[in-house]
Amino acid sequence: MDHLNICHQHKLQLAVFVHDVLHKRLPETFHEYYTPVDHSYCTRQNTRNDLKIPRVKQRSGQFTVKYAGAKLWNDIPITIRNVHMYSIYKFKQKYKQYLLSAI
Repeated sequence: MDHLNICHQHKLQLAVFVHDVLHKRLPETFHEYYTPVDHSYCTRQNTRNDLKIPRVKQRSGQFTVKYAGAKLWNDIPITIRNVHMYSIYKFKQKYKQYLLSAI
């Protein structure tokens, strides 16, 4: 079966959005939407190219695209995040395979 359930479809679309933002494929308004983790010292997050997860004051803030997208991106395996970094088709294919294997 190669169909994603609705939850996985949402994750795939959100991951594609984040990928497009990071590779500046969306209007300039979104170019600074996500912030990479940046330390002057080496940490696991720094080498993984994680995104800063914005602070939220209320639980409802966890459902925003900015928060959920950064959290989801950080949870995607690094091998998928970096696969053909500029090819949205390869990224989408690999992430979909990953989601299907989790079903």
